[in-house]
Amino acid sequence: VASSLPGLIPHVGGPEHVVCLLRPLELLLSVEEGAVRDKAAEGAVRVSASLGDEEYASDYAGMVHRLATGEWFTSRISACGLLPEGLPRLRTGGQR
Repeated sequence: VASSLPGLIPHVGGPEHVVCLLRPLELLLSVEEGAVRDKAAEGAVRVSASLGDEEYASDYAGMVHRLATGEWFTSRISACGLLPEGLPRLRTGGQR
């Protein structure tokens, strides 16, 4: 499931509706199984590439923040894996 979610981008209405794929990916990024988290992280990075700058700064960065502040270590591990991909794009948009 985690690896197939990015393939749904054309089926959810294209890049303007790709935000709806972040929530299922966020759930998969929080599971205990490391292989699932890894595939979900790859999928999240692929989906984030289709996001506009505003959606990236609000929705994707919000997802990473929720993961980073999650109660369980699994979500925090996933957030650590997503930060290196996300920080350069956030910095170019003037975000902290």
